[in-house]
Amino acid sequence: MFVLDGHAFPNDTESFRAALAQGLKLHGAGEGAVMIEGNFPSFETLGMNLTGARLDARTQLARASENVAGGFFTHTLYITAEPALLASVPIRIRLHAKDCVFAFGTAEDGTRAAWVESCASGTLDAAAATADIETGLLALARDAASQHGAEVESVRLTLTAESPWRIAVTAIAVAKAMFFTATLAIRGDVALDEELNLRLSGTDCTGNGMLANLAAAQLRPRLAELERRTFPIRLLLPPGLRPAEITLTGGAALQIRATLGGK
Repeated sequence: MFVLDGHAFPNDTESFRAALAQGLKLHGAGEGAVMIEGNFPSFETLGMNLTGARLDARTQLARASENVAGGFFTHTLYITAEPALLASVPIRIRLHAKDCVFAFGTAEDGTRAAWVESCASGTLDAAAATADIETGLLALARDAASQHGAEVESVRLTLTAESPWRIAVTAIAVAKAMFFTATLAIRGDVALDEELNLRLSGTDCTGNGMLANLAAAQLRPRLAELERRTFPIRLLLPPGLRPAEITLTGGAALQIRATLGGK
């Protein structure tokens, strides 16, 4: 769902453009985030550039809406981000859909919003570079180690597809304390559940020697925290679109490709 700024629902092309652009800006999107071809309420093309926006659950673009008050249609919908942020990890998004019907309504907190009621078809391609995920893991590991006088120097990540819905994760971390260096191996799985949440599970952290064992003991509670978190892929999908087919791949990036259909 997408926040619409202002005190009334838009009723022409320019008021719609302004309301949507300002709503996206509230969540980090930049200038020129909305591209329109055609005239309200029946557009030929509606494009949204979410570069810089935050997509995590704490800053959803809008909550569930009610009190439907009209809407609009677009023959082509595209949404891009180069990148947006999901749980502080940069994620690149390309969504393309056809024949989409939007509704206007009021969110639970009183915010005016627009959301997709249906689309005939579409595709989603979203990816987080392995190097960017490594950066996030390195920050997490350094925070945990610094509290005990150690420093994590590097994290190398390997992502291997085990099935279309599951990726095996191996991270090799090098830690240092005083004159001692230790290597840790962190393993786990990332999988999509039935609600389209990415979840980390089955994590284990091992190492050889006293320093490695100490560092592993400090990292295990942080890994347990990550296992309790979810990273909702549905935030990348406008309501009204559901995945008909979805695939996870690894390698240089954790990539999600989906073929989309209407309700």
